[in-house]
Formats: sequence, structure tokens, C-alpha cells
Amino acid sequence: MAITLHSNAATDNGSTHATSVVVTGLAVSSGDLITCQYVYNDTGGAIISMSDTINGAYSILIPRTDNSTVGNYGGMYYFQNSGSQASATITLHYTNSEPFTAMSCQSWTGVATTGNIIDKTQQQNGTTSNPATGSNLTPSGNGELIIVNGFFDFQTPTQGTNYTLVGNNTASLQFSEYWIQTSATATNGPWTATTDNWTDQMAFISSGAFTLTPEEDFWVAPAPAPTDSVITVF
Repeated sequence: MAITLHSNAATDNGSTHATSVVVTGLAVSSGDLITCQYVYNDTGGAIISMSDTINGAYSILIPRTDNSTVGNYGGMYYFQNSGSQASATITLHYTNSEPFTAMSCQSWTGVATTGNIIDKTQQQNGTTSNPATGSNLTPSGNGELIIVNGFFDFQTPTQGTNYTLVGNNTASLQFSEYWIQTSATATNGPWTATTDNWTDQMAFISSGAFTLTPEEDFWVAPAPAPTDSVITVF
């Protein structure tokens, strides 16, 4: 079954101080995959929790990453095999009240409800024009979902070739784009933008669960929130 976008919703706190960012109005069918991309001020402290009104705690897709030049943390979460929600409320809580926090969330049909669906992830901080996550990566199979989280210091970018904008939080400068591929094609989550400080994060998600070979049977699923781990990307 092919992956399709079911629904998307976003919230941008802008200059309002808060200890959370709350996305509302996301339509979710039973069995959907939910993905969320976020940014918040790096004086906002630790993440306390990431959850919604029916599923409980989410799992980390890309760990919280610090871009000290921009002054922001950013990352991605996901929940596999969601319960049905006509209008989900998804909340990211963090320690300190800060402005310029944003989150974009999506629900997807056609993704396996059990097993490891995360293929590859990649991220990079930079200061150039036209951000990307690094060297091109090729998905392990056809039909994968590519989801990208970009956060910026000053610029509002344009989505990359083949990508569709799905989060456009212009006050806090957090943007999300996606590409549901037909054939596995190398990509690095590109944006079109002039020179700025930025972080670009990319995840590949398969429609089917991966079968682990014997030498891979030590794989452990990503830990759920809460977490206080931080990755600094140079």
C-alpha cells in the first residue's frame, strides 16, 4: 500500500512566551503514522514530554539538536499505529517559558503498524545558501516517505525540487517539507534560500517494516519522550 498524506496541522507561538507548543486539528485514522517537526529557543531547557490526547508518549525520530548560532533546538518525533482521532491535540512541553516555538505535524496512511519503519536519518547545521542535510542518501526501497525539518535564523526558504511544503511557521522560522517517492532516488532534503544560519534534518520512512538480518538483531527502537539528550551538529 502506498503512503499518502492524510492530514497536516501546525502551530507557531511567535513572540508569545510559553512552556509548550500545542498543535490542534490533526485528523488521524486508526493505524496512521503521525510525524512532528519542532523548533524552540535553546534557553527553553529540557523537553518534558511529547504526547497527544489518545496515544500517550511519542518516540524520537531525530533527537533534539542544538544550533547555538541560531539559538534554537529542533528535532522530530513520531507515533506509529495511532488510534483514531477526528481532531488530535499534540503537545510538546519543555522546561522554561520562551518565545518563538513552532511545531508541524502530519498523519500518514499506508505505513506498517508494527516493526521498524525508520530507514535512514541525516542532519546538518550550516551557514551557506540553499541548505541541505549533507551528501545525497538513497532510500533502501521504493515508495518511501522523505520528511524534512528546516529551521532558520532570518530566511523564509522555498521547498526543494520534488518536495511539498507541509509546515510554514514564518514567525519562528520552522519549515517542513515532504516527498513520497515512487522509485528510490538519492536526496539530501534541499531548500532554496539565500545565505543564513540554519539546521536541516531529514528522515526516510518505509511503508513496510524492515526484516532484520541476524547480525542486525540487536536493533533497539528509539526511546520515547521525555528526554533531555541533545545532539550538537557541527
